[in-house]
Amino acid sequence: MTVLVTSYRRPEQLAACLDGIRSQTRPAEEVVVVNHASDRDTADVVARLRAGWPALRSATVAEDGSVAALNCGLSAASEPIVAIVDDDAVPKPDWLQRIVATYARDERIAAVGGRDIVVDKGRVVGPPKNHFPGQGADPTRVGQIQWFGRMLANHHIGVGPARDVDVLKGANMSVRRGAVAGHGYDERLRGVGAVVHSELSICLPLRRQGYRIVYDPEIVVTHYLAARPHGDHRTSVELVAAASHNEALQILDYFGPSRWPVFAVWSVAVGTTEAPGLAVLLRDLIRRRPAAVSRFVASQRGRAAAWGTRRSARRTSSAPNC
Repeated sequence: MTVLVTSYRRPEQLAACLDGIRSQTRPAEEVVVVNHASDRDTADVVARLRAGWPALRSATVAEDGSVAALNCGLSAASEPIVAIVDDDAVPKPDWLQRIVATYARDERIAAVGGRDIVVDKGRVVGPPKNHFPGQGADPTRVGQIQWFGRMLANHHIGVGPARDVDVLKGANMSVRRGAVAGHGYDERLRGVGAVVHSELSICLPLRRQGYRIVYDPEIVVTHYLAARPHGDHRTSVELVAAASHNEALQILDYFGPSRWPVFAVWSVAVGTTEAPGLAVLLRDLIRRRPAAVSRFVASQRGRAAAWGTRRSARRTSSAPNC
């Protein structure tokens, strides 16, 4: 088992994450921390801990963005299963033990992940107190791509038994290295720093190939949301466009031409809170949500750009610069 952590200028969070990895009931054979060539703080944390921890090593990437760092980490890993966790998350002590046990159940399982208990400014982000199925975030529906293209995430509030899903959350997931070696993370994705929806580019090709992806809410990390050096996609209009582009690009690849018209109509007519279409725009205007029009324009611009990206840029799996 390899544990992969990509980190950029968050030394305190990284140290806490590594402490959680080191405290596992089932130790990792190796732990790979990928840091950018310009990031001295991350390199110092790894150097300080490496003396007493032979399994810990680092890899350095010269390219910007989390996609390059994650592909570098996958290339550097030597174990057949690679567990990936964000540098601002701390895994529970049985994290790796549960992941390994899940893979042992079926050779067709190519990816396993679980819940990240999100802590934002000291407060745990949970489902609505008075939840009814079909109304708002549904903790029983996790990691699904609906037939018309809407993604139901909810990984941070998932409840119930382990089950097959379409996509996992990048903060708490693992893959069989051999199953993803042919595609890796999609280099056509847009964004600065943390590239939003990059996990779609790992998970959806596996689903197209017929592999199983398992989400188990008992596989837990505590995710202490740290500030992103390049901003947050929920507040930056430019990052809304990048996130919308990335999500649409991966869903177009996943669906194929037969379902493209349905996805196109839904994207423009309805959309989501994060990537609004006309119906969500109208709702946001009624609720006087800030920057409603600019968010709508950005999301539609990003989705339109995804069609162009797919036509002009073929997905490749080039060797990472690390």
